[in-house]
Amino acid sequence: MARGRANGEPITSQAQTREWDEGYSRVFGERKPMRGRWVYDEAQQKLVRADEYVAPQSEHAVHAPVMVDRFMEGARATDGTDISTRGKRKAYMERNGLADYQDYAGAREAKRKEREAKARGEFKPDPQLREQVGRALYKAKIIL
Repeated sequence: MARGRANGEPITSQAQTREWDEGYSRVFGERKPMRGRWVYDEAQQKLVRADEYVAPQSEHAVHAPVMVDRFMEGARATDGTDISTRGKRKAYMERNGLADYQDYAGAREAKRKEREAKARGEFKPDPQLREQVGRALYKAKIIL
């Protein structure tokens, strides 16, 4: 018979009965319950106490206790150069005169605003640029 709230009874400790002992033995056998923290050890294929567990040693980042920059692991440039760390990637980019899309975020935003202003008819040309163009045209004797 079920005990507790399911039958409207308050949840309280009950006396240990012969039925409870038989049910416990049927489920757990004659061994006593083992308390504590346990970790599954893949090598031994069994649970071991957490304080006795020794993690496998590996050179791969996937097995590291703290994982940082995993996305760079094994990365190669299109020409096959190893760029598997931030330092290697930065050196490769500088050596080949390359830049990331994000490096020009401010310039892209400024150009976008300039295009929108031109489309609205609010664009005012740069006075210095206007001056330079005027001087170049004067030197070339296109305008007097």
